[in-house]
Amino acid sequence: MKYIFIISATSELSIAIAMLLLLCLLVTTPAIAEDSWTSNDKVLHAGVSSAIGVVTGRVFDSWGWSLGTCMIPGTIKEAVDATSRSGWSWEDLAADAVGCTIGVSFSKITINYQPDIRGISVTTHF
Repeated sequence: MKYIFIISATSELSIAIAMLLLLCLLVTTPAIAEDSWTSNDKVLHAGVSSAIGVVTGRVFDSWGWSLGTCMIPGTIKEAVDATSRSGWSWEDLAADAVGCTIGVSFSKITINYQPDIRGISVTTHF
């Protein structure tokens, strides 16, 4: 089955701006004091990281660069949290790693895009 989406981005600069906005969202989102492996913020960490992973998976050819770059916003978020009452959370970083792996894997395996006059044509194969 084939789905086609048109994204109105005309360059990698637009993708970089979107990543910066996601980073701002991560840094400004207040941390939850509860930090167990099953707390609800782990879903948020994994979800945002998977979205970033899809982008980095398309920008970089290398899996290593894609995953490493994807982990940067989550690591910065934890560094900011380390200076507050909530503190550093290895569980949050683990959720970020899971999300990055899912997002990069999805982008490397299922998404093909081609720039065209209207923007970027994204085709997914399931």
